[in-house]
Amino acid sequence: MGKMVLPALGRLEFLEYLNLVDLDSVSPIMGLEVLGVLNGDISAAPVIAFPKLKELSIRKMKHWEEWMIKMTVNITVMPLLQKLTIFRCPMLKSLPHGLSQLKALQTLEVRDCDSLMCMSDELQHLTTLQRLDINKCPILGPRCQEVGEDWGIISHIPNIYIDRKKIQ
Repeated sequence: MGKMVLPALGRLEFLEYLNLVDLDSVSPIMGLEVLGVLNGDISAAPVIAFPKLKELSIRKMKHWEEWMIKMTVNITVMPLLQKLTIFRCPMLKSLPHGLSQLKALQTLEVRDCDSLMCMSDELQHLTTLQRLDINKCPILGPRCQEVGEDWGIISHIPNIYIDRKKIQ
């Protein structure tokens, strides 16, 4: 079976909540093309992808490995996104490249992502982030403890929970 192509969800100007669940046939590398935002021409007029989206939940995508938020002059991505949940994505190796574009992000929840290796350095630039929740991520969890390798990236976040225990 071929890879599924999603409709141009990013162009739905009034979409506020989006749940992507059990999309096993989506490409292991998910970018704006997969979500139908780009038509191959990034030199066109400015585009705001998901202009009103407040919450995005990505769950049970067992083949998903990487998420690219392309950084271009002409594209603004999810400018109002407040909550991002990534749940049961066992092959996901890293958080999105381009995470720093999510300027309104307040809550990031990551659960059951066995292959997630580390926090993105871009998290340091998200000054609106108020809560980080990491649960059942065997590699990432220890790295985000106060003595872990990623503590310097996340220590500015007021509320940090790892495996349901408040760290900060």
